[in-house]
Amino acid sequence: MRWRKLVEQQRASGLSVSVFSRQHGIAASSLFAWRRRLARGAEVFTPVKVVGGSKLHSASEGGDAAIELRLPGRRRLMVRRGFDRQLLLDLLGALEAKPSMPESRT
Repeated sequence: MRWRKLVEQQRASGLSVSVFSRQHGIAASSLFAWRRRLARGAEVFTPVKVVGGSKLHSASEGGDAAIELRLPGRRRLMVRRGFDRQLLLDLLGALEAKPSMPESRT
């Protein structure tokens, strides 16, 4: 990806974003935006470990295709074919967020 390479080159160069951008004929604002976007992408994806003996059950075996996600805190989440991607992302964000202080009831 072009922007990933440019971001890496800028960091390795030791130059400020402004100077690097001028030298490469790109807008500094674009480079800043791509740095943020790429950094955010790195946070979104988490390494996945495939557990030995696990298997994806298919409809031909009498069940719906599903993937089981094992989350920290011994939580499990089953994702079946046709799931709502945004709903899954929202749910994972809520589960992984730091717990907030309980609201006081008056």
